[in-house]
Amino acid sequence: VMASAALAQASAEAEGLELAFEQRRILAPALRRLRAAAAAGGGGGGVELARACATLRAYLLNILQQPLEPKFRQLRTDGAAFAQRVGRLDGGAEVLVACGFQVRLAPSDGSGAISALLL
Repeated sequence: VMASAALAQASAEAEGLELAFEQRRILAPALRRLRAAAAAGGGGGGVELARACATLRAYLLNILQQPLEPKFRQLRTDGAAFAQRVGRLDGGAEVLVACGFQVRLAPSDGSGAISALLL
């Protein structure tokens, strides 16, 4: 019985490590694009990156602290805060997708624009 419990625990830990590395594999390119986009933005690159990261952190912390709250599980990409701080930078929305958000496209306006990110 003890060996079985140890095996189950080891298996769970291995699965957790696998998931962590998979998330890192997906998240790292998005973060690189975000950093590059902020740097390409001119003199305010560091400020833009800090603002984008602070906003992304706030979104994710809200979900961690209140995971069942619907208002934290849907981000409107046309909202001023998202658009100015995160969405205008390449990789910004992609970071959230790497964290599990799903893209909702604008309803049949033909633009293919993202209207929301849902978790």
